[in-house]
Parts: sequence; structure tokens; C-alpha cells
Amino acid sequence: MLHSEMFITLFLSEPEEYEGGELVIQTEFGERRVKPNAGDAVIYPSSSLHKVTPVTSGVRLVAITWIQSLVADTHMREILFELDLNIQQLSENESISRE
Repeated sequence: MLHSEMFITLFLSEPEEYEGGELVIQTEFGERRVKPNAGDAVIYPSSSLHKVTPVTSGVRLVAITWIQSLVADTHMREILFELDLNIQQLSENESISRE
């Protein structure tokens, strides 16, 4: 079973091409409002509450996708991430010691 981990919003319209349309993401540090340039992407956890403010004029174009994981348990994903970091560090140390 796949679990959506992160959402990605790629902005295709320049911010001056439309009024409103800000992506609003609720984070642990408070609400973040973004309206970046065309070609910029915003990546945020799928667990984040988010919305888009109404577009009052112009056209807002975005592409939306997500990153999925086969590991549904958040704690297990954190353990696997830390394990991978340690493996990478050990690999780097091994290559340095061979030089």
C-alpha cells in the first residue's frame, strides 16, 4: 500500500499574471503564504493543512503531484531515513580511508 508523503506544487504562471491564488500552508511555525515565480516548486508534507486563496483576476496555472512511500508508519520512515544517512556516512568514510 502506498502512502503519500509529500505534496509538490509547481507554479506555471508568473505571480503578476493573477490576483489572489496564494498557496497557504499551515506549519508548526504558523501559516505560510506563498506565490512564487513560474518554474518554482513548493514541497510540503502531505499531513500539512493547506488551501489556495481565491483567484480574483487573471489565470493561475500550477502542476500538482506527490511523492509516495511504501512504508505507511511515520516512525518507521524516520528510522529508515536515519539508517540510510548512517549507511551513506559509513560509505563516505570507507572511500576516504581507501584513498
